[in-house]
Amino acid sequence: MLQSKELRYIALMKYYFHTVLKRTVIIVLLTLLYSHLHAETLILTLAMKESAAPFFTPDQKGILNLLYKEAFKRVGKDIIIHSLYAKRSLVRANTGEADGDALRLKNIHIYYPNLIRVPEPIWEVQLAAFTKNLNIKIKDWDSLKGYRIGYLNGWEFFDRHLSQFEYVHKSEYLSSLLFMLDRDRIDILLYSKLITQLYIKKNGLTSIKMLQPILKKQPAYLYLHKKHKQLVPALATAFRQMKTDGNYEQAEKMIEQQMQD
Repeated sequence: MLQSKELRYIALMKYYFHTVLKRTVIIVLLTLLYSHLHAETLILTLAMKESAAPFFTPDQKGILNLLYKEAFKRVGKDIIIHSLYAKRSLVRANTGEADGDALRLKNIHIYYPNLIRVPEPIWEVQLAAFTKNLNIKIKDWDSLKGYRIGYLNGWEFFDRHLSQFEYVHKSEYLSSLLFMLDRDRIDILLYSKLITQLYIKKNGLTSIKMLQPILKKQPAYLYLHKKHKQLVPALATAFRQMKTDGNYEQAEKMIEQQMQD
């Protein structure tokens, strides 16, 4: 039989074990709670300073706001999107002043080497031509020659394709370009199909139409500053999962609703 001294020792060890275990569990839970409440908040820039709906809204309820909020939640981060002029958006992301750029076409990292592309596209951007002159026929970039073209400053995709064109006007504002188009100061506006159609609808610019076919369909990506390269694989996985679990279907319904309102 155990002596009383040994029994006291066993009782003491049991007490010590349970006390330490309880404290350890409490510490772990508090640590997890603290991490949840104090998750790192990353800042993404978006090259749409004006008229960014439905992709971005100041109340952080645009399509990209909601998709990124969910994706970054899955990797333990919070996210805020700041809309900026196109060129400034890239510069801030590339210097690390911001944590990344939320929506860019492929290969932008060639020109901005501090940016790393998350390989799974976040969205497909449809680039379209808008005009008042429905006699204009387009089929490729060369078919735009001879017309007065307008597009947003900082869109290097357009810069590369239109560098040899005789008349190109760039502006920081979609509203300015649509005003020029409506007043016949330019012949064609090049921009996102979705954003431009929604702006035209909300502002009653019924004389401006979209030309067919769509000029270009391009996958668009999230680019992170290289200091966050460890997040790239997990975010790519999150985007792929979200495309099958209903998040993107919800985003498409949001677009349909805004186009009908």
